[in-house]
Amino acid sequence: MDEQWIIDKIKAAGLKLTRPRMLVIEVLRQNKNGFISADEIFNLINHKEKVCDLTSIYRTLTSLEEIQLVEKSDFFGEASQYRLLSHQDHYHHHHHYFKCNECGKIEVLCGDCNVVQYENDLKKRGFSNLSHRLELSGLCPSCNK
Repeated sequence: MDEQWIIDKIKAAGLKLTRPRMLVIEVLRQNKNGFISADEIFNLINHKEKVCDLTSIYRTLTSLEEIQLVEKSDFFGEASQYRLLSHQDHYHHHHHYFKCNECGKIEVLCGDCNVVQYENDLKKRGFSNLSHRLELSGLCPSCNK
């Protein structure tokens, strides 16, 4: 992921490059499962020394979400999960997700979504405040062995 793009986006929003903010971004960058909870970020940052509290983690995630550097998702009624958005994500706003029931890995599913076409049709006909949610779950290839 382009670190300079991230730094430029933070600066353009008038935010400072604080140590806790950069640590949160680094944890999000290194996360191989794509999504991670605020509690997991907190534990990873503070595993050696207390750097920041959980409230600061949530504030940081909220500020990064507001400038569209982080995506927040609520999966299957669980605690909110976060992922760092890439420059490419800004061209593909609509996603669905797959969650492995065994290891918890979350995969972003890209591609056409017919539901968006339905929503657009409904909007043309006067419907508003539309939303939809598609949650796919099962076993990932690693857990399916």
